[in-house]
Parts: sequence; structure tokens; C-alpha cells
Amino acid sequence: MNHQRYDRTTRPRHGYYIPNLHRTDVLDTYPDGYGMTSPPFHVGDFVWCAFPESEHPVRPSRHLHVSYVLATTASISATAIANPSTPPDHTYQCIVAYTTSQSRRHVIGRPGVVSFSAEQAAELGQQRAFWLYLWRVAYLPVTPIWFPRLSELGSGVVGSVSRAMQRELETKIKAVFTRHRPEIEQLGPLRPHDGS
Repeated sequence: MNHQRYDRTTRPRHGYYIPNLHRTDVLDTYPDGYGMTSPPFHVGDFVWCAFPESEHPVRPSRHLHVSYVLATTASISATAIANPSTPPDHTYQCIVAYTTSQSRRHVIGRPGVVSFSAEQAAELGQQRAFWLYLWRVAYLPVTPIWFPRLSELGSGVVGSVSRAMQRELETKIKAVFTRHRPEIEQLGPLRPHDGS
């Protein structure tokens, strides 16, 4: 399997601005509860994930999907903020977008759908052509229950887009979040609540 790793010196570390997941420098200051001193994957990576299903938006799926990392950050738990005597639990969070290799005609042409040919997919460590749904996103903690391959070599990352493709996707992401916000499906336990 073709496995491309990110270069920390050139890749953005925290991602695009997306509401309810803000960039922060906490990553460099606090390790999280899983012994990581930096996020195991970065913006532009494709990573194995238990992407939640629409029917159960806050539960990990029993099936793993390759998802595209839109943003990563660290947060301090609400318990630590409410009770200063509690040791802080610094956990990484991320926003990932859904991918599928199954053609769904009803979404082709919808804003935020990006297709990857079989050749492009192979360069990204994937076995067949696929579609990336930038309108279907999950806000997740970076924990083994959501990313079961965290402990494996590479942390479940199968490939990374080029910087040029990353910039292209950033433009599409911004368009979806600014012009088509009502159409975004937001899943995961950390997803923003209505009105936020």
C-alpha cells in the first residue's frame, strides 16, 4: 500500500477555520491522555475512522471508513475548567469528512462532492476510485474508539494529498461552509449544537 507521510515543516498543523473547532497552540504545550505530544495525523491526511452513521450520529460505526482530515486541535475538558483542582485531560479533536467508493448518483454535482479517479486513489494509498463528501463531516475526539488503528504504525493514515490539492480542497470547504451551510450534515459527539 502506498503510504505518504506529511512533512511537519511544510504542512499546516491545525487546519482550516471551521466553526466550533478553533486552531490553538495548546498542541505544543500539553500531551494528551494517550501519550501523544502531537496529533497522530494532520490536515490533508486520509485516515481510517469509525465514521458515525446518520442513524446514530454520536456512536462509532462498526465499519471503518477512510476519512479526510479537515482540522485538528487540542481541547481541555469541561471537567478541568469547572473544577481547577482536577488534572486537565488534554485530548485532541478533529473534523473529518466522509469518503465512499460507492457511486451515488443523487449526490454527483452537489456542492462539496469531490471525485478521485482510480489513479489518484492509488497515489493516496486507496484501492479504487472514490468520492469525498465535504458536506458530511464528523467532529470527533482522537481516541481509539473512533480511530481504532491509532496504535498501528502510521496511526491509520493511508495517504496524504499534495499541498496544491490541499489548497484546492480548502477553497471547496470554505464554499460549502459559507454558501451551503444548511446542507451540511454534522455528526459525532463534538458536533456543534443547533444555534451555535
